[in-house]
Amino acid sequence: MKYLEYLPERYPRFELLKKETNVRYAIYKKYKIIYEIMNHKVYILRVIHHSQNITTNFFLAENEIPYVVESD
Repeated sequence: MKYLEYLPERYPRFELLKKETNVRYAIYKKYKIIYEIMNHKVYILRVIHHSQNITTNFFLAENEIPYVVESD
């Protein structure tokens, strides 16, 4: 998944939860990537297989660190 930094530009994105959030998901091969955009950075919250359903319980636990990708 070395091309994750291009997610916002190369893959369709869909709003999740409320419209004022920046949490989105994208399809990458057989995976759904749930990510959030804050301060021009992409924070990868979850990567799940396409056979799994996305629920509202996808936020990071307190002890987890998001994978951060610098974006242009």
